[in-house]
Amino acid sequence: MDLSSVSNMIKAPNAGFGGRAQSVIVSTTRMNDHASNTCITGDSKRKKGFMKYLSGFFHKRPDQKVLQKQGILKAAGVFGAPLSEVVRIHGKQGLPAVIVDCVTVLRTKHLLHEGLFRIPGNNTNIIALKQRYDYGGQVDLNGETANDVSGLLKLYLRDMPEPLFPWEFYDEFLNAFERKSVDGGQAIRYIVSSIPEPRRRLIKYLFEYLFLLSLNSSVHKMAPRNLAICLAPNILRPEVE
Repeated sequence: MDLSSVSNMIKAPNAGFGGRAQSVIVSTTRMNDHASNTCITGDSKRKKGFMKYLSGFFHKRPDQKVLQKQGILKAAGVFGAPLSEVVRIHGKQGLPAVIVDCVTVLRTKHLLHEGLFRIPGNNTNIIALKQRYDYGGQVDLNGETANDVSGLLKLYLRDMPEPLFPWEFYDEFLNAFERKSVDGGQAIRYIVSSIPEPRRRLIKYLFEYLFLLSLNSSVHKMAPRNLAICLAPNILRPEVE
């Protein structure tokens, strides 16, 4: 995909929708060597036995869908779920709550954070936050690091069943960005106006924040092109790659 496409939208959100827009080696005697070798052999056998047991356990483990059907495992409700369903069940301001939570914290606390969206967060913590959203837990992002919050936002966008910019408009967006600035801006405005809610509202909300963020690029080193490089693969891609 053409990175300038997303970069241009970050630079000028007005063109799109009218907003304001990652050996210690120890010497021993022969006796100790012999004892060590004996221990290693025994440990290896125990390790192989354990791995065989573990392999059998995972092969016998029921499928995730089966566990959900039996009520043992709750189906995920946010990440990877249809946007309209997320907004209906886990929404704020007509948007996914996770997006509102992330943008609110990033705007109020980390607007000047260097390398935002480029420097990865703690993946273990990001997954833990994801699971809390998925399974209805209370989540407070105020105490989380900037990189963990931005990583969570990117993960939500990446996990959307259909990208933020729908597949049916992929070619139209690329064609619009190839035109001259005025014609391209009008084309983008028309395309975005054709996207149904709540997706259009989410696009407007996200790009208004990215535009605000880009105004401080001299501080955080994330100019529109850099933001586009980090975010474009998560929000605009063809249905068949």
